[in-house]
Amino acid sequence: MEDVSKTPIQWKVVSSRAYYWGKRIMKPGQVFTALESDLPEELKSMVIAVNEIIPAKEPEIPVTPVTYRIKERKGGEYYEVLDSKGKKVSEKNLTKEEAELMVKKLEQ
Repeated sequence: MEDVSKTPIQWKVVSSRAYYWGKRIMKPGQVFTALESDLPEELKSMVIAVNEIIPAKEPEIPVTPVTYRIKERKGGEYYEVLDSKGKKVSEKNLTKEEAELMVKKLEQ
C-alpha cells in the first residue's frame, strides 16, 4: 500500500482569512496541491482535503486533418492558397497552376 504522506493531495482553504505560506498567499476558497507533510501546522486547521491527485495520463488531442483550397483574388488573374481555417498560406501571387501544385504538395 502506498504511503499517504507521499501522495500529493488537493486542498481547499475553508478559513475566512488569507494565510501567507512563504511567498504564496492562500486565499479563502482557493484549491491547491501539496503533500500533507509540507503543510505548516497553522495551515492544517484552515484546509480540508478535496481529493487525492492521481497522476493524469496525457490528454488526447483530437487530430483534425488540415485541408487546403484555392481562392481567386480580385481581378481573376492571381490565386491564393488558404487552409481549412481560412488562413492564407501562400506568400506571393500565384497563377492557377502554381496554386494547384502548392495544394498538392501541402496535402502530401
